[in-house]
Amino acid sequence: MRNFLLAVFLVALSAPARADAPRVVTDIPPVHSLVAQVMRGIGTPDVIVSDGASAHGYALRSSQARNLQDADIVFWIGEALTPWLERPLQTLAADALSVELLHAEGTTTHSYREHSDLGEHDHHDHDDEHSGLDPHAWLDPSNGKVWLEHIAEILASEDPENAGAYRANARGAMVELDRIIEELETGTENLEGQKLIVLHDAFQYLEARFDLPVVSAIALGDASKPGAARVSDVSDLASRIGVTCVLTEPGQDPSLAETVVQGLDVVWIEVDPLGSTLEPGRDLYARLFRSIAKALTDCRGSQ
Repeated sequence: MRNFLLAVFLVALSAPARADAPRVVTDIPPVHSLVAQVMRGIGTPDVIVSDGASAHGYALRSSQARNLQDADIVFWIGEALTPWLERPLQTLAADALSVELLHAEGTTTHSYREHSDLGEHDHHDHDDEHSGLDPHAWLDPSNGKVWLEHIAEILASEDPENAGAYRANARGAMVELDRIIEELETGTENLEGQKLIVLHDAFQYLEARFDLPVVSAIALGDASKPGAARVSDVSDLASRIGVTCVLTEPGQDPSLAETVVQGLDVVWIEVDPLGSTLEPGRDLYARLFRSIAKALTDCRGSQ
């Protein structure tokens, strides 16, 4: 018996120690959710932008700066969404692997739209137009599937001991996303006759994937403020075609939209593209799309 225990002890000493999971930091809640699904049972990623904060302008807390300093991998959408994060990545996380999901192979991307590309716009101010890639790519759940696989392969490369688990987790999460895509297709197929406007043009990926009848955006950019001429143009359009629904976002000032649709019988629906009002974690990405499907059902109910 003593010899047996000694043999077990010696085998244990000779076996390689189980490596710790990579220390992973993410930028926004939807990316955090995808990474957390892939790392399920292995490790827990940190998220920088949380508690309803804006992704487009953010001041790092000291604890988040420490997380970046300690990070082995940083998964983020990219500079197009969080330009303020680029410098901390170069200084605090210089030794970490930086993975910009917007540029992952297989990602569907769209350029920012000019006024003529969105709905039935007339004359508009041109000082609030954007150029380059629209970074809101997580709002196409097909990109979520691409990113799950990409995240799994990055983690598998950095942590070969857990490669099988990362890949299995990613496959399971992709099956769940297939179900969510089906739910959204069902929920949006009966929106014929609806005409939606949004406060700012953040939903292009959702519109393109599910053929949403969005006819106008009051502001084209996340940080831009439309001029009086644009507000007047969109108001004229809303009256002329009979807008039925207005998509708002948490924390947005609705006063401009109220001006645009004044006198019209519209349904106000709130969509949270960042999931900022949802509990962060593995399930957030799925809950985000299910909340969007519910909101669009409310719009459909306005008929």
